[in-house]
Amino acid sequence: MQTIELIMEVAEKKKDADDNMAEISNGNAVAIGQNAAALSDNAAKLSETAAAVDSLKIGQEKIAAKTGFREHEKHVAVTVLSEAEIPQGDIKYLESKHFAEGGFGKVWRGQYAGVNVAIKKFDLKNLPEGQRSVIRGDFTKELGIMYKLRHPCIVAVLGACTSVGDELALFGSKKSKKPPFNERCDVYSYGIVIWETLTGRVPFEDYENDEVAVPVVQGERPSPMPEGADEEIVELMKRCWAQKNEDRPSFEEIKEVTKTFGGVVVERQRSGTLERKTKELQEREESFQREQEKRKASNARREKEMEELIKAKYEKEAAEKIAQAVAQAEAKAAEEKAAVQKKEEERRRASNARREKEMEEVKAKYEREAAEKEKKAAAEKERVEKERVKKEKEEAERKTKEERAEKERVEKERVEKERVEKERVEKETVKKEKEDAERKAREEKEEEERKAKIRPPPAPSAESVGLLDPVVVDIGSGMIRAGFAGEDCPRAVFPSIVGHPKQPGTPQESCVGDDAKNKRGGLTLKYPIEHGVVTNWDDMEKIWHHTFYNKLRVAPEEHPVLLTEANLNPKANRERMTKMMFEIFNAPSLYFSTQAVLSLYASGRTTGCVLDSGDGVSHTVPIYEGNILPHAIVRLDLAGRDLTDYMTELLRSKATSLVTTNTRDIFQDVKEIYTYVALDFDLEMKLFAETSEHEKTYELPDGNVITIGSESFRCPEVLFQPSLIGQGKYGVQDMIFQTIMKCDIDMRKDLFANIVLSGGNTMLPGIRERITKELNILAPPTMKIKVVAHPERKYFVWIGGSILASVSTFQHMWISKAEYDESGPTIANGCIIPNV
Repeated sequence: MQTIELIMEVAEKKKDADDNMAEISNGNAVAIGQNAAALSDNAAKLSETAAAVDSLKIGQEKIAAKTGFREHEKHVAVTVLSEAEIPQGDIKYLESKHFAEGGFGKVWRGQYAGVNVAIKKFDLKNLPEGQRSVIRGDFTKELGIMYKLRHPCIVAVLGACTSVGDELALFGSKKSKKPPFNERCDVYSYGIVIWETLTGRVPFEDYENDEVAVPVVQGERPSPMPEGADEEIVELMKRCWAQKNEDRPSFEEIKEVTKTFGGVVVERQRSGTLERKTKELQEREESFQREQEKRKASNARREKEMEELIKAKYEKEAAEKIAQAVAQAEAKAAEEKAAVQKKEEERRRASNARREKEMEEVKAKYEREAAEKEKKAAAEKERVEKERVKKEKEEAERKTKEERAEKERVEKERVEKERVEKERVEKETVKKEKEDAERKAREEKEEEERKAKIRPPPAPSAESVGLLDPVVVDIGSGMIRAGFAGEDCPRAVFPSIVGHPKQPGTPQESCVGDDAKNKRGGLTLKYPIEHGVVTNWDDMEKIWHHTFYNKLRVAPEEHPVLLTEANLNPKANRERMTKMMFEIFNAPSLYFSTQAVLSLYASGRTTGCVLDSGDGVSHTVPIYEGNILPHAIVRLDLAGRDLTDYMTELLRSKATSLVTTNTRDIFQDVKEIYTYVALDFDLEMKLFAETSEHEKTYELPDGNVITIGSESFRCPEVLFQPSLIGQGKYGVQDMIFQTIMKCDIDMRKDLFANIVLSGGNTMLPGIRERITKELNILAPPTMKIKVVAHPERKYFVWIGGSILASVSTFQHMWISKAEYDESGPTIANGCIIPNV
């Protein structure tokens, strides 16, 4: 631990003056030595004070001559320590015991260069290192302040010793930084001298030497006041003790008052002594100020030189530190770069290994395909050769038949023209008859509605009217399929759309189904069924009216009606249908059946998992031994209409020239003709990226031709990856797997072996193979997967309804009009789905 010893010169009035008197006036410290004995009552004491000042001046000059000491007003801490360094051997301790003690050290009496000094030591041995650093910093700042302080009547810092072991030496007297120290501080000392002169006593007799500063700072002054003294002198003495420097008199004012004071004490001392000593003191002070000005100029030069040296040193150190930091940063960057390169190299090797493996797999696949192609090419070559021989043989026969074929062609063209003309006439006739029938039906309906306002007709009952074959209506989001029970296929299949005039008030009426699509130019088309649920009941009534009166040409009050509904259909939806059938169409009896159950009817099974996917909604429904397991039903609002919208999105950029109102129908036609389900989607994408031989063309109504490429399998891929259009992450394969896994473990084997596809959206080529492949991945290895895709699955729901309504055991399950009148629409919720 570095040790610093600071030696300070003490202004003495006598040999035994040894302590500081006070710190006063806003923190300005004035070191006043304690008198060893009471000062005399005469003005001779002032002479002794002047003599002490002379002695101090001579001591300072000796020290300056010996140490080369120079003062300056501003010091850097390092500069102060180097200039004020004092050899330890030059310091002499006068007593073996200290005379004062503080929180961090002790004060001793000593001598330096023949001058009495106070030596203050700081003992830092037992302090923590952090506190030592703080004390050293404060000491250095204090040294910088005191070292530049020079005044004849205050303590002066003579130097510091930094090599005295484990102790820090510091001076005893202190002064604050503000306000600046000036000659008014000496006026306080002069007031003390006046008090001692008039009273003949030592001030602050009740305090020890090192305790005087506290009461002085707190405002306490020497007491009692001298008795019989001149009031002007007492007032001067009190003014000298003023708390603020600016309230104290100047030496010129003191000089004038002191003249009077000298007359008062003429009996004790010769007149004029105080004035002479004061004048001498003032002259010496002026001389000291002149010398100080010279020293200031010299110190300014030295300070500038030291600042330049320090600046150069700091710049050199800063450059070295910067160079070191740059070197460290470069080394660290090199290490990080090496680590990144190593990591990148490992990643690259892993990527290369993976890529090589993929390339080997692709290469093996291409080699297999090449071998197959070569085999096919050889077979094709052989076939071509046979065909060439056959063609050469047939060439002769062809030439003989060309003339005959030409005659036949001309005859066929004539016959075809006649047939086309005949069909046109027939279509016009049928259209006219249809329009007449529709007009007649509307008139009849309006007449019936008019009569109904007067008196509603009684609903015919099964007992009073001989009921005809039940009507089966499959209500789909995209298509309506209607017919009679017991038949093999529906008689009427038309889109479930309603067209309304774009301009309100026009004579054109609403159209339904194909009529609406054909006249869509002036109509606004709406689908009243969305995702299997009716959303527009007025348009739904128009569709049912069109079904009964225009398509089937029957009176609904004469036929029981079986309606199909989507799985998990809301009760409110079913009750509204019931009310409309009994109150608007006067159906004699009614029944509802879920589409999945009817699909299983059509497949001839009693156990299976049905995937029913139509135009608006998809369901997976498990049925075990004729019983539906409703807790395991899974619904997905993703079906054919979503695929059509996605195909429209994919091809719209290729059909920018297409400006027509039936754009959706065109792209739906493209979807139904060209789309298929890829067995391996990623592989199919690679094949289409490598070659264009699989692309197809489609001619738009405006004559432009668009190319159908990867869109043909990307469109239906959303059934397996709904995330492609933002519809979640679970596809139809996940629906089937989740449905079966929700069932009892003993049922799963039979359900996996009887997966039945139903609905128009399952007519996509390749869907059965893809579902089988995906389920083999998801299902346990021991499970046997069998997917049933019947050619007529597009009409499975209606066929199942036709079978159900024609079974004799079903006839007692119809809801009659009388039962409806008694219980209301909620009776439909009691329909029990029959066991298969």
